[in-house]
Amino acid sequence: MPIAAFDDHHDYFATISADNRLTLWNVASGQLKKEFVEDTQLANTYTSMAWGSSSTKEAKESSGLRGMRQNLLAIGTSVGGIILWDLNQGKVLKFFEGHRGKVTHVLFSKSGDFIYSCSEDMHVIQWSISAGTAVHKFKKDTQPLSRLALNSDETVLAVGGTVIKLLDLASKRVVKKFGGHQKSVTNLLFSEDDKLLFSAANDRYVIVWDSDVDSNNTTQLQSLISEIPTQELDLSSQNGGLYHVLGYSATGPEISLWEYRHTAENSSKKPKQPASKVRTSAIRAAFHTNNNLILAREVNTKYNFIYMTYQENDEILAEIKENSVKTPATPLQAEKKAKVHTPADGKVARSTVAGGKVAENSGQTIQEKLDVIQADLNKEPVDDGKVNNDSLENILQQALQKGDSHAIAKLLSVHSEDIVSNTICKLPSEHIPQLLVILTQKFEKHPEQRNTLVWLRAIFQFHASYMIGSTSPEASVQMERLYLTLDSRLSMFKKLCKLGGKLDVLLSQSNRFKQQQMMSGPVYDESSSDEDSEGEEEGGDDDVEVDDVTSNGAEENGDVDDEEADEDDEDAMSE
Repeated sequence: MPIAAFDDHHDYFATISADNRLTLWNVASGQLKKEFVEDTQLANTYTSMAWGSSSTKEAKESSGLRGMRQNLLAIGTSVGGIILWDLNQGKVLKFFEGHRGKVTHVLFSKSGDFIYSCSEDMHVIQWSISAGTAVHKFKKDTQPLSRLALNSDETVLAVGGTVIKLLDLASKRVVKKFGGHQKSVTNLLFSEDDKLLFSAANDRYVIVWDSDVDSNNTTQLQSLISEIPTQELDLSSQNGGLYHVLGYSATGPEISLWEYRHTAENSSKKPKQPASKVRTSAIRAAFHTNNNLILAREVNTKYNFIYMTYQENDEILAEIKENSVKTPATPLQAEKKAKVHTPADGKVARSTVAGGKVAENSGQTIQEKLDVIQADLNKEPVDDGKVNNDSLENILQQALQKGDSHAIAKLLSVHSEDIVSNTICKLPSEHIPQLLVILTQKFEKHPEQRNTLVWLRAIFQFHASYMIGSTSPEASVQMERLYLTLDSRLSMFKKLCKLGGKLDVLLSQSNRFKQQQMMSGPVYDESSSDEDSEGEEEGGDDDVEVDDVTSNGAEENGDVDDEEADEDDEDAMSE
């Protein structure tokens, strides 16, 4: 089932995308308000979500999101951690670590001081939000735990696995136990007066329990039956002890509505049929007012919100009908474009709140803005080493809209991974196909350019869900072209690797042969030093004798030359 949740007032709807993006939707306008990207978003799988309100005055007075009454969102992970987002400020406040298994459910206290969590590691932990540490780790259960619920005065915590237990928070002891589901509980809800507990377990039954801790009754008061499994619940309290119960599953295709009236004499073993059903599917549904339901449905990676009238004149309708609730005629300017928030240093988001003030240099031309950014990039690194990434993203949007190839080429020459990542993660998805065309063409012509690879990697990292669910034929064609280009380059790379291996072998053998040639020559053995010295003495005598012979020969030659010279002189004189 998709991880998603309405806030308590149904003003906003939070979801987790396929690539672990936290997205925030305005229910009234149906527009994407914000996106939040955590630094290790792809390292873990998100498993649960809960809305909460901060207890600090500063957070409550934050004006980051207009009309937001709940500003905290806790997200559980598959490795036992909990990430706490402040949606107003766009930053991660805390990371809670203490579970050794998947966090199956998280729950805020009404005061905003504590978070409760349960896990497959069979533990329940109470966390202090301000301190960021565990306040209490409850005694290990005998089963993996899947769901939590707090009663209205926050004195009792209901903990569900296949067995449901009521924990007294003052004494930290189990005060009541229920066992009626064959599967792990998927939802628990206390009634308004805390005397009833409603449970669902992804089967055909919703069970009503007596949750009064002063009562000894641990058998079910009533079972509510449906034709399809019920995974999620919502509860609406009416007058005179009457409750409306909403049950549904994300896979649909049916939503059930029951009426249950609690009296002292009312305890029936016969399953109660729905008072009404509607053939529709929704990933989340809730009671919006006394007469209306609100449904969230996913359509092509987007969400629309449907209001349905289910009751008239205090009677549940046999045929629930769609109700067209008016949306604002002119949506807020701040909601025209969603901002993506990414934590810096694992904590604070880099981007500004949606709808922030316009930059002072907004009157500059694209070329002037590019010159400013280029000057920033050419500067020596400063302490933070960052340029204004919001400006870069805005300029890229303008260049793509105007088709300014010169400006686009200049922007794509940036190869800093941090700058490119921050720019791409905030770029609206509708610009991705056009940018992908340009980058694919650049890669086909110059695959050796590193900056092209940096931009492509950022697109695949931050817009994976859009690429997967995109219906744009242009995006699909470019991905195929890019794949073919990469495949051809990789096949050539394999051949080059083989050739490189052969050259490496030849060079190593050549170097070894040269070393052997350089090392070859006379070898001296210390054991034959005497023989060598004798040989040297004999050789010395021979050299002397040769010199003598040579000198004698030179003298004889000299005599002959002198006699010839005398004869020449005599001939000259006779002439």
